[in-house]
Amino acid sequence: MTQDNYWLRRAQTNNVTRRRFVGGAMAAGVGAASLGVVGCGDDDDDSTKTTPSGGQATTAAGSPTAAAEQPVRGGTLRLSKAEADTGIDPQVKVVNIQEMYPKLYSFTHSYRLSTDEVLVDAASGYEQPDPLQLTFKLRDGMKFHNVAPMNGRVVTAEDVAFVFNRFAKARKDLGGQTNEIIWGWMDSVTAPDATTVVIKQKFPFASNLAAMGGTAWAIWAKEAIDKDGLISSDAGSGPYVLKKRDASGTRMERNPDYFKRANPAKTYVADGPYIDNIDTRILGDAAAVKAAFLSGDLDVLNTTQVIIDKLTVGDFKSNKDVVVETATPLAHIGMAFDMLKFTDPRAREAISLAIDRDALIANIYAGDGTYEGPVCSGLKTFAMSQSDLKGYQKFDPKKAKELWAAAGNPFPTLRMVTTQLIPAFATMTDFIAKQLEANLGIKVKIENVDIGTYVSRAIEVPTKQWELFVASEGSAPTIPDYNSLTHYIPKGYGGNTWMFKEDSPNPEVAKLAKEMTRLNDLASSALKVEDRKAKLIDLQKFAMTNFAPWLSMPVAATAYSIVRKTLRNYPHADSPSALGMRVQDLWIAKA
Repeated sequence: MTQDNYWLRRAQTNNVTRRRFVGGAMAAGVGAASLGVVGCGDDDDDSTKTTPSGGQATTAAGSPTAAAEQPVRGGTLRLSKAEADTGIDPQVKVVNIQEMYPKLYSFTHSYRLSTDEVLVDAASGYEQPDPLQLTFKLRDGMKFHNVAPMNGRVVTAEDVAFVFNRFAKARKDLGGQTNEIIWGWMDSVTAPDATTVVIKQKFPFASNLAAMGGTAWAIWAKEAIDKDGLISSDAGSGPYVLKKRDASGTRMERNPDYFKRANPAKTYVADGPYIDNIDTRILGDAAAVKAAFLSGDLDVLNTTQVIIDKLTVGDFKSNKDVVVETATPLAHIGMAFDMLKFTDPRAREAISLAIDRDALIANIYAGDGTYEGPVCSGLKTFAMSQSDLKGYQKFDPKKAKELWAAAGNPFPTLRMVTTQLIPAFATMTDFIAKQLEANLGIKVKIENVDIGTYVSRAIEVPTKQWELFVASEGSAPTIPDYNSLTHYIPKGYGGNTWMFKEDSPNPEVAKLAKEMTRLNDLASSALKVEDRKAKLIDLQKFAMTNFAPWLSMPVAATAYSIVRKTLRNYPHADSPSALGMRVQDLWIAKA
């Protein structure tokens, strides 16, 4: 029997049977039609176009490398971010760690959204013999970093099983920020021998391999858990070792004991990465980041810090020392309701109707923006059309006021939370606040906070210090269940963070949450593309009809990736994701 799912259909295209392990030089492809942030990887520098089965054409090239050039080893990659991380436990802390997790840790595999491939890493291969089992074979020679308490010991399948079985505990007992959408499909993980990992699933999940491409699936040593039950120091087996992590930034150096790869997958290198060191500076001011990049002190422009649009990109395109590429934007931005307070659907609809999304596109994105729904618009197979989205996201201030009054004018003053970490957040929050004040006749109080406070405000229970919360997933989605959709789902951020729970004390909210869970379960377990598409469209329409618990806001129509020309093989097409940094074939040429 041939299972008609994305993974196996794509594997069969590459002459791989469903019982055979795939990996090594052949890195099996997977169907992007099954996917929704977090793609990962670069491409051979052939400047070709690829059209994944998800439907969008993307540029698969990295930074230019002349045909006569050969990669050279050495050098330091110089990066920036706005604030220090709040912790380095991959299953607990997911904010502001984009430069570390992909380098400190090994992963069974990575998923490369731009070219629709699974690229094996710590695994030498994998198989899915049936819809409810995944089996991985680990590579030989992997060792944890030669630091205490691991001291360079060998990585085993038992380590992987322990890590993967910890997700539920990390969420329940440690305040884990990785939600159940990513890992909740697993039933058990076992290690029948030192190199084999077997995952039994609770239900068929079309996005299983892609979900495992995320940074939360990092492999670490269990003896590194501290007295608080957390990973708080370098516990990985990845290509780099952590040498500094403080308020000024981080430094990672090449792992001298990194394993050699026979037949490496694309973007991986047989003898490990070319670059010796990775330095990340904490630069909180966008102007300082731009100046440092243009002066040559940074190799990559952090476009979450420096807002780039069609009006500002010219500053970089005109610079002969800079490479500018465009990609399909896959991040999202929107606004959550505290569903313990926003129990009246008329109030939620009033908020939506009071926001002029066309004006938002004109003001925030200089006219270069698109409407966004629960499934990222860059994933055309499953996203709703622009015309349909506009029908569900109308601007009608007159009706908004009527509904607000009918709901009893529930909040004379609305409190909104945003963060100074990402400039787009603050700009978007200010625009929305002005819209609500003008079109609902209410007062809006904005709290603009650092990233640590921002996360605390999001997850505080049961009483929140806000009514509306501006948030985003800055990395590219690897599955349609994630990205913006996770904010609508009770077992995602919808329930974990926005109080959209099936056991809500409000009967109407509980009923909505149960229906959203049912619709999501139907969609995520559908293994046929057209079947899943239909179910995801039904789910999205239901979510937007009920305005709970999230309102998707428009996103930029064009994403920009900007690096110094001396940085070769940069994964522009995958740069929206932290996993874009997982590639090992980056190298630095002489200026």
